[in-house]
Amino acid sequence: MKNNEQSIHFDSKAEKIINAELADLLAENFKLLILAAAQKAKISRSTAYRWLDDALFSAELKKRRDGILNNAMSEIKLRSTNAAATLSEILGCDDNRVRRLAAKDLLEAVEDDFRYLSPEDQETRLDQVRNQHKRAAEARRRAKKQKG
Repeated sequence: MKNNEQSIHFDSKAEKIINAELADLLAENFKLLILAAAQKAKISRSTAYRWLDDALFSAELKKRRDGILNNAMSEIKLRSTNAAATLSEILGCDDNRVRRLAAKDLLEAVEDDFRYLSPEDQETRLDQVRNQHKRAAEARRRAKKQKG
């Protein structure tokens, strides 16, 4: 930041609100142009850029972006786990074609998942998949016993 520019200080209630609004707008949409964010926050473009150079504002923006990403990743992980469990259940279907397609989808999902995981997370994920398969196999055995 240049020496002649002032750093942002959260002195007034209005300043805190404006800073929070701009941080929210930028954090919620990574592609939102600075000009559009500045207009929505009712500040000048140069003020928005000055704030982006400020360590306090940048830290708040990063915190909010990280929160949004963490929430999205948590949702994706939950839905992926549910989808894998559903596919595992389908593996117990009597139709060979359906079982094969479910197995193929499950293996492709696991392969995609592994590309982005650390070795420790890969091991955890393998354990989860093994447990899901065990549960599905047990459910198939119970269903066959009940039929027989």
